[in-house]
Amino acid sequence: MAFRHNQKKSLKKTGGTKNVSKNKEKKKREFQIIRESDNHMEAWRAIYPVLQKFAEGLQTHIAVSNPHGYTRPPKTERGKLFIYFWSVPYDIRSEKIRQEVFGIKLNKAQSDAASPTGGGTPIIDSKTGITIAEIHGGTLYVLFDLPHSSSDGFESVTALMHGIMTHYANIVLPSSPFVKEMMQVQKHAEELRMQIEERKKMFTVRDFSPRCDHWKDLSEEITRFLLEDSLYSYPTEIFFGDAIERCGPDGEKFSIVIRQERNCPIIDGEVIENIDSQQIVYIPKGMHIEVWGICDCPDTSDLKIIKTLLTKAIPEAFEPNAEKRALLVEARRKVAFEALKKRWIEKVSDRLQIQKREAEKAAVNHDAKVREYQQATVKHIRQADDCRTRARMLEMEIREGNLAARHEKEFTQIFKIPHVKDMRILDNIIEIFTDNLYIDEDGVRYDIGEFRIVIYTDGSEGGVRFYNLTRRVDGYWEKSHHPHINGEGQACLGTIQEAIPELIAKYEYSIVITLCLQFLQSVSTSDSAGKTINRWPVVVMPEKGIAA
Repeated sequence: MAFRHNQKKSLKKTGGTKNVSKNKEKKKREFQIIRESDNHMEAWRAIYPVLQKFAEGLQTHIAVSNPHGYTRPPKTERGKLFIYFWSVPYDIRSEKIRQEVFGIKLNKAQSDAASPTGGGTPIIDSKTGITIAEIHGGTLYVLFDLPHSSSDGFESVTALMHGIMTHYANIVLPSSPFVKEMMQVQKHAEELRMQIEERKKMFTVRDFSPRCDHWKDLSEEITRFLLEDSLYSYPTEIFFGDAIERCGPDGEKFSIVIRQERNCPIIDGEVIENIDSQQIVYIPKGMHIEVWGICDCPDTSDLKIIKTLLTKAIPEAFEPNAEKRALLVEARRKVAFEALKKRWIEKVSDRLQIQKREAEKAAVNHDAKVREYQQATVKHIRQADDCRTRARMLEMEIREGNLAARHEKEFTQIFKIPHVKDMRILDNIIEIFTDNLYIDEDGVRYDIGEFRIVIYTDGSEGGVRFYNLTRRVDGYWEKSHHPHINGEGQACLGTIQEAIPELIAKYEYSIVITLCLQFLQSVSTSDSAGKTINRWPVVVMPEKGIAA
């Protein structure tokens, strides 16, 4: 126990125990969103931010794919959630899901779905009572084709994904503060949708526009724009298109007419906008607004103009009293300002979260660098100590012995090595010249020739090279110096390849020369290069007249 106490005490000086370090790293861990396949994931940009939020909240990686009507076996992996769209684990049967989930309208493609299996843990839409997803082990099966959406439907995809993930989180981790917060967000979103549904009952939409997707999109966007205005809740008729008799006020309903015609009749009322002689809004007596001159195929620019005009015209038509109208406009401005502020806070919070994750990641990297430098410091300290110890030992050798005498003895020993004939010393090079060398192999003596052995004292060129001064033979290589030495003097040294540089580093030149001479007088006929020994001249013994 005393040892453990002292260990903790010493670790405290360096920043804490290993367990604390691991816990810090765990908190700083990033959770990945993995798209296993790009197929049928059109609305990925709308899905990804939701998954990222829940991955961090639930502390798990998330892997996503869309089997698109095919089965996938469930997976369970620690720290990872698998999500499959339009899929079940077995026995898939396709059907059409209802047009709404969580009160959100699905498009035609999204309504493709798999029938519930009846197994696992179901996620049920409380409004319709239908099963929209199932949990099997570590896999969440979303039964319908949620990612199949164009960009104009991304907002609804985000809301649907958020709802499904909130219900999933409430099943697997109900007591988590994050899950409780997400449940509140989901509840607020559903209440808002219910309010919009209630306001929708006061709306009558009459579409006389051309059978064109552009007009259809326009009518849906304008209707949604009015429904989502929390201050606008008055019985209203909306007319789209031409061939409409001029619709006057009836005293009970507010009327909005959006026409394709360009010729605006002269009618009593106030013209409040005229943009390029195309869009004109005027207010006759009573609660009535008309927008004229919408093009044949209205686009996002037309939608923006109409929204701007209606935002200005509605208060003037809805409230004729200037003072009350000013209060209404101010109330609308405050609501818009609060909504803008909320979006700003969310945007800044996202930015701060990203910066926080980046800072945490950088801190982890710096911690790793610190540990790396600490290890390197310890290593260099030990190496420095080893060098000082060796320096002291060498100093003792210098003091105790006559170095000149020792080096002279070593020089003399080199010339006593058999076959060494001469030596030359250059910068970083020692050259050894030999007499004629032979190789005895399988009862035959081969004349290899005299050699110049070049020893590179700085360790370059592999440490050593060999040059035949007598002959060059086309063996395994062209103009080989030896069966195991190519035309450039580079040798296949075999087992002594690693020993040569180490011996040169230790200045053991006499041993290097001995090993090189042994190599030059040997051959390995088990490899292709060694088998070319028969291309060297054979020595014939004069007294017997046969090859020795």
